[in-house]
Amino acid sequence: MLYYWERVKRDKLILAVLILLTAFMISDIFILNYQWPVKFTPVESSFLLTNSEGHIMHKVVFWLLPIYLILTVPSWHSVDNSVGCDKILMTIFEKKRYIKLNIIWSFLNGSLIIFIPLMINLLAAFLINKDGHDSPSYMKPDLLSSMKEESYGLYLEYLHPVMSILLHIIATSLFVGIMGIFICCLSFVFTKRRYLFFLCLALWFVMISGGFSILLGFQPLTECTLIYRAQILLVWSAALLVLSAILYRYKVYADEL
Repeated sequence: MLYYWERVKRDKLILAVLILLTAFMISDIFILNYQWPVKFTPVESSFLLTNSEGHIMHKVVFWLLPIYLILTVPSWHSVDNSVGCDKILMTIFEKKRYIKLNIIWSFLNGSLIIFIPLMINLLAAFLINKDGHDSPSYMKPDLLSSMKEESYGLYLEYLHPVMSILLHIIATSLFVGIMGIFICCLSFVFTKRRYLFFLCLALWFVMISGGFSILLGFQPLTECTLIYRAQILLVWSAALLVLSAILYRYKVYADEL
């Protein structure tokens, strides 16, 4: 584990991606303030709510999400393979332990690389737009009472918006961590990074398209019910984990032949 921790500290791409994602998310607050004549509340200014017109920064972050992951820990095996040290590391750590350590660190990297920027964005929203007071109509007290009868889950969410955002940040971070696991397992079968970029982006664009888009699961305070968002996250998470398990078993079995 110490080897991987030291490798994380030396990997400047991880820091670069972290800074880049944080900059994208904070800039979304300024874009939002530029587009609207009145400042939104801090809650409405947070990144996951996608309130800026055109959703430019959200597209840059979430449409290209696999690229940020491939540039960091999940593709370390591809890097090891390209320089010819993967077999040495498998000998040092033992093959299965090497694979498992890559998977664990890919999950941690994926989760934290999105969790930290989202939390910084939320804090920045409360600092930059602390005097903001504009909110969509469904946040008004007179509409909250009618919402309670239609969907109690949504009513609770709008009644405690900060808690809802925090829960969605955690859920989004865990999912991105699972995406990191999938990319890591894929890298053991397709060791070239160019193949990883192509395959992961192709799958990702399927996942973010249509009425069952994973992006709907990331967004709090929306018209979709909590149950529907949870279903989206669970279904896609399960799909990625199943694919990851298949790739893992294939790698272990192929090496034993």
